[in-house]
Amino acid sequence: ENEFGKKWDKKAPIKLCDYAFFGIPKKESEQVVILNQVLISDVNIGYESFTNIKVLKVNDTEILNLSHLVTVITEAAVAASTEFITVHLEQDHLIIIDINQAREKHAEILRQNNIPSDISDDLKKHVQTG
Repeated sequence: ENEFGKKWDKKAPIKLCDYAFFGIPKKESEQVVILNQVLISDVNIGYESFTNIKVLKVNDTEILNLSHLVTVITEAAVAASTEFITVHLEQDHLIIIDINQAREKHAEILRQNNIPSDISDDLKKHVQTG
């Protein structure tokens, strides 16, 4: 309701309404995870047109819900075995993130967009530091 207001079902993109009204979870913990927007930065040039699109997988892991997404990205970011995180979106779109570049730009992106925290308090418990 936040982005589209009280009459969100009249204002939101049709695909988002479809997920809200007709999305049937395969598992009890499953939720639709939507990439709302990509914040502009040198680290993600070319991806800024992706808006309101469903996140399917990160690397080879199918995403079940938002807390699972946080866990999978955090684990991939601390793993020494990979330099990149690949986010698979619907419509066969991919976002490939260089982990080291993302770390370098992280605070700057938050500051430029007046974002006080990179994660909500309820999701912090899913973040593991390595």
